[in-house]
Amino acid sequence: PTTVAACAQLRKAGVTWARDWSMKWDVIEATEGTRDYSEIDRQVERIKATSMHPLPILPPQPSAAWASEAPDLELPLVERTAYAPRAEHREKLNQFIATTVTRYQDRVRYWEFLNEPLWVPWYCLPTNGGYTVDTYIELLKGASAAMKSADPTCQVLGGLSIMANSTLSDEFIQKGGLAYV
Repeated sequence: PTTVAACAQLRKAGVTWARDWSMKWDVIEATEGTRDYSEIDRQVERIKATSMHPLPILPPQPSAAWASEAPDLELPLVERTAYAPRAEHREKLNQFIATTVTRYQDRVRYWEFLNEPLWVPWYCLPTNGGYTVDTYIELLKGASAAMKSADPTCQVLGGLSIMANSTLSDEFIQKGGLAYV
């Protein structure tokens, strides 16, 4: 829900959870080293004001444009941030996650890592970029550790469940991904 009125309507219907996409690394830290949480503060407070529980995706995509390993600098922003951070910036992703969890730990208990990774060929660890379940688990391992270091009692959500005929969730489980959620 993107407005207080929408939250209130959902709340009247008995919905108590609001999945939130606002915690984008590229929005909060558009320039390396400079973070602005003002819009995110408004989003979280709007959800909490209607007695709903926020379920942020932290982050919805794995990179900020400045950190992306996307091969083509001319890609649209949504596609650049879909690529993983370059190796030298992966720890910065985990630092961003830890800082964000620390900031909201009094208001948020559950954190989801990435939105639909590996599902769409050009979005969020795009398979056409060569990303695999192993890539996702590697990033999830760091993200989960960052979340738990910031708030040991938080719950980390993640995984790869898309369609019944997809084997991604089976591969995720077989390769030990459940250890991080």
